[in-house]
Formats: sequence, structure tokens, C-alpha cells
Amino acid sequence: MENIRNHFCEGEIEAFKICNDIGHRNYRNSQRFKKEETYEALECTVFLENQNRCFQFWSNVAERYSQKGIFEDRGGYPDKNAENIIKTELKSKNNLPYKEITKKYMETFKFENNYS
Repeated sequence: MENIRNHFCEGEIEAFKICNDIGHRNYRNSQRFKKEETYEALECTVFLENQNRCFQFWSNVAERYSQKGIFEDRGGYPDKNAENIIKTELKSKNNLPYKEITKKYMETFKFENNYS
């Protein structure tokens, strides 16, 4: 079921990964770089927290649906149509508990950070 959950948070997972890649690249290019030192890109914490909020939200949705016997073949995770309805409804009320990372956002993020 983790694969299904990850599908709902693909953009958020990608954003965290790319932020870390950029952070590590920038650290390697810095004058403070030490090969033996482990580097944690603290600037990516906001992406990690967003990713975790996404995971938690969709896990909670799946748990509720599963308890009601809905989407049993998917462990309670909604199909694409239901996912879109849920997100549209919550976004219209500004109530989605995480920031949805869109392809457009990622294109801009990559461009601004010279990431290819």
C-alpha cells in the first residue's frame, strides 16, 4: 500500500529529493566542503515536512475509507476520480493540509536552481 500512498504524494517526494540534490551539489561546490563530512540540506526541511503531511493525510483518508469498506482493493486509497474530488473540495476551502507540488512549480524550481 506504500506504493499507492506514494503515488498521491509524487510531487512532494520529488520536490524533497531534488531539493536535497541541489543542496548537496551546492555544498560540494562550496569552500566548506569536506569529503568525509555528512551533509544534511536543512533548507529542504520544509519539503520534508510537506511530504510527511501529504503521507499522513492520504493515510488517514485511506484508513477512513477502509473502515467503511470503500476502495478495499486499494487498501482504502481512493481512485483517481475520488482523489481529484477530495483535493478540489479541500483546495476550494483552502483546507488541503499540505502544499500540492505541481509540475509547473517543479519546472520553475529546477530552472531557478540550474537543475537538470
